[in-house]
Amino acid sequence: NNTAGYFKSSNNKAVILVSDDDTNTYVSAENSTSSIGVNPGRHASNLNITSTGAVGIGTASPSTKLHVIHSSSEPVFIDAPSSTTAFIRSTTTAVGNSAKLGFAPSNSVAGVTLTATATEDFSDSTKRSASFTIGTRNNGNFADQFHITPAGLTGIGTTSPDVRLVVHGALRSTV
Repeated sequence: NNTAGYFKSSNNKAVILVSDDDTNTYVSAENSTSSIGVNPGRHASNLNITSTGAVGIGTASPSTKLHVIHSSSEPVFIDAPSSTTAFIRSTTTAVGNSAKLGFAPSNSVAGVTLTATATEDFSDSTKRSASFTIGTRNNGNFADQFHITPAGLTGIGTTSPDVRLVVHGALRSTV
């Protein structure tokens, strides 16, 4: 063990202050949570890591592996360098496995989802095909509304188009 220093509190909160002439940074341990940031202890403005490994940004009590809360009207960015892709991915390569991005208007219930589903085993680099689906919720029921197959066949109201464009339901066109 190469421990350079050891600090132990006699209660449920220990704080170390690192400071220069214009910045204070706190490294804290409190109630099974490690924190680093501009406030001592667990605080929504800090980066908080629980004893179960959940990471919170903008929350003192993360409820998932990565829990980000942004409370202002400013956007939140995930940036990737030019010509690079930022991924949301699944760690399973099997056919039928999917990666899904959900948009929830107010709680953890998705109103809209974007889903990529493996149609071939992704462990074989000569195959790796996937479909893309947009789903929506209407009156509490969730349904896939828009679907693109790996071959580029597009279905609206169906997930199994057999020609370039299939529309299930009424269609209106105006010029």
